[in-house]
Amino acid sequence: MALAQNKSFCRPILLFAFGLGVAGLQVCPQLPDPTFSLFLLIFAVLAGYKCPRLAVFAAFFVGFAYCSVCAHFALANRLSIERSGDTGIAVVEIIDLPKYDVDQWQFQALIIESKSFPELTNRKIKLSWYRTKQKIAPGDIWHFQVKLRIPNGVQNPGGFDSEQRALQQDWVAQGYVKNQAEFLGFHYSIDRFRNQLSNQIARSLPAEKARFVQALGLGDTRYITDADWEVLRRTGITHLIAISGFHVGIVALFAIFCGQVMYRLLPKLGLFLPWPLASAWISIGASFAYTALAGFAIPTLRTTLMIVAFMAAKLLYRNISTIHAVALSLLAILLMDPFSILSSGFWLSFSGVLFLVAFMPVANSEGKLKSFMRAQWLVSLGLLPLSIGFFQQTTLIGPLVNLIAIPWISLVVVPLSLLGLLFAGIPSIATILWQCAYWCMQLLWSVLEMMQNMHWASMLIAQPSIWLVALALIGACLC
Repeated sequence: MALAQNKSFCRPILLFAFGLGVAGLQVCPQLPDPTFSLFLLIFAVLAGYKCPRLAVFAAFFVGFAYCSVCAHFALANRLSIERSGDTGIAVVEIIDLPKYDVDQWQFQALIIESKSFPELTNRKIKLSWYRTKQKIAPGDIWHFQVKLRIPNGVQNPGGFDSEQRALQQDWVAQGYVKNQAEFLGFHYSIDRFRNQLSNQIARSLPAEKARFVQALGLGDTRYITDADWEVLRRTGITHLIAISGFHVGIVALFAIFCGQVMYRLLPKLGLFLPWPLASAWISIGASFAYTALAGFAIPTLRTTLMIVAFMAAKLLYRNISTIHAVALSLLAILLMDPFSILSSGFWLSFSGVLFLVAFMPVANSEGKLKSFMRAQWLVSLGLLPLSIGFFQQTTLIGPLVNLIAIPWISLVVVPLSLLGLLFAGIPSIATILWQCAYWCMQLLWSVLEMMQNMHWASMLIAQPSIWLVALALIGACLC
């Protein structure tokens, strides 16, 4: 009985209720008291365990209270208001991919040591470095004189929310580098490896040709211009640039195919690890490797966690449904980072999958082309309210463009970009593959530029309230 009761806490409805609780906190005008949040978290856990009939409500309040506790913890770790504007010395390590634009750098840094800001040790900050020709890279360790302030920004209605961005990125302060700067060495990291590969692509192709190969192969969107993003928005394929969850699935399938070939060439491998178990480990390893290469973006992380859920069930000889795998990946992401729910990518990624799971026929006798068109219609209709809510813009030609762009980018451009990365140690072969990826993308891009110039390609719509978006989502479900 106890075992059955414990299993009930992994039901998809409870996991989604937890997610709704995390989302529910975002509409509160202010954070609940931290003591109350901690009490509510403990009480909701106990109530759900002791009274299974209240488990759904308990899961909602667990998510609500958990996010509240995390928010209080994140705000408490920030630079204090009294110290905002102070100047001091810090030894920092550059993380993520720094962006250079017109003699200035924008980058994230981890404070390794600082006598001026000891409370920020091992915390992330966002820095700018103006009027410099100095080159920097992920993993570099610098001795900087910095001026820091609390993360904030202008609060104009409809404008960019800088403080929300800081909360998502876990920045405890932001500021800029002053006169003093000394290079101390570097640490090797996955971001440094990504940067090196991105630079190799840039050396192999002219700058204007490399940007999409860098984005689709490595998730490096630093060189995609505002004009490029406008074309992508007007044609409705922003979700395909950088790396989408579908690309992770392709990598996992390709890794399984390579594993199958190896097992056929070396059948004795099956004596050490049976192929069904080996395929599970291969797909998990390939998915995580590619997700790391993409910088752990939410769409890729969601797909990877879904693959892990499926394959873990396979390794444990259990059956798991698609909706259960989606719910488990949702729970994992929110437990690791509850503030990921603030990003548009989180909502668009999970909503698209849920619409497909909920409304695609289970036993489908349709042809592949008709099934693909049905899936595209479902996702386009389902994500329409969210797209308007987040971007105040919708594209009228998006469904048609996606019918061409999804298979072309996912099955042609991305594989060529990844094969180039695979042969990065042989520059002559890698360059040929990256050039082929560029020409294939350029062929599509010429079509996109032509279509986005049509005056009816997209519509701008006034920003709706969250309740209107929710009602529109219900309407989309009914349709």
